[in-house]
Amino acid sequence: MDRPQAVTAADQAYREIRRCILLRQYAAGERLSEVELARQAGVSRTPVREALRRLGEEGFVVVVPSQGVWVADPTPEGMEQAYEVREVLECKAVAKAAANVTPLLIARLEAKVAEEESIIQNRDIDRYMTVNTDFHMTLAMGSGNGVMVDFIRRILMITGVYMAFFNPFFDESTLEEHRRIVRVVSTGDVEGSVAVMREHIRLRVPDAEGRLPGGA
Repeated sequence: MDRPQAVTAADQAYREIRRCILLRQYAAGERLSEVELARQAGVSRTPVREALRRLGEEGFVVVVPSQGVWVADPTPEGMEQAYEVREVLECKAVAKAAANVTPLLIARLEAKVAEEESIIQNRDIDRYMTVNTDFHMTLAMGSGNGVMVDFIRRILMITGVYMAFFNPFFDESTLEEHRRIVRVVSTGDVEGSVAVMREHIRLRVPDAEGRLPGGA
């Protein structure tokens, strides 16, 4: 009888802590207090521990048993390495998607872009992260390669953490880049699709000081 309530409380704590991290209300490397987190989320410490475990698996926090929990403190160098892997995977996936493009794939991508536009207007940071991932996963699934889809899902989770600490949210340039990707993929232009995807990914990688290309 208590199981649904415990799951709901843990999910509530997860969403609240994740939201605060995405809004950068906690500093990178900051130690988190279970007691304070429970107070802020309006739950007990038990669901907070479950939420922190989940956030630890996703890379947003670092959980050290018997010592404590800290907000992740990623580096530009680590981000560059992660995006290097992502570029290889997503460029291969978009090439296969363009080579086998269907009206259904384009319709799904266009729906994600429309959703992204609405989220940017409403400043919904949690949904923004989700729909951004969904857009890229839709393209990955368009490749028809299930193994590649699994690897892309994992690398998107990793780069999503870096996005939380380095990239500006609600950046309309990202939205326009997604629109451009859809336009090129819809034509079946394999080389062009790879080129726009590569440019899109490289624009997300900061330099050693954490600055994005173009001064963002």
